[in-house]
Amino acid sequence: MKKFVMVSILALMGSTLAAGKTYILGGSGADANFVSNGKGAAAFSASIGLGAEKFLGDFDGRLEASFGVFGGSFGMGLNADVLYPFGKSDVKPYIGAGLGFGIGNNSTSVMLRGVLGADFEFTKTASFFAELEPNVVFVGGGNSVNLSGRFGLKVFF
Repeated sequence: MKKFVMVSILALMGSTLAAGKTYILGGSGADANFVSNGKGAAAFSASIGLGAEKFLGDFDGRLEASFGVFGGSFGMGLNADVLYPFGKSDVKPYIGAGLGFGIGNNSTSVMLRGVLGADFEFTKTASFFAELEPNVVFVGGGNSVNLSGRFGLKVFF
């Protein structure tokens, strides 16, 4: 499994140069565990990543590293997503799915991610984005369902 994940990550990074537009993104956000043994815990994070439009046919791809405060302790993670954009105007909504891996709070987690978002292009080389990300996190034999909201900036090159 680890070999498959590493090969997938390297393929995503390598193919960004061969795809349509390549971009760097930076974001900030928060999430709330709304199903986690009856307790809600907020998390705040910042991320930076690399993405490509038309990564696999009509699908976009991105890889991100995130750093944040989760339940009172520092954590970090790595996420890979495949996105399907609709529309070609200055506002481009998209949906997507992906995998995430995290380390923090003395544990390692695996996350199944959903993405519902939109890009708001304000120049040909930059756009703002906003997303809602429902996800399921598997950690230490248990799981939780989270809903994240985040926003950020994409710079195309």
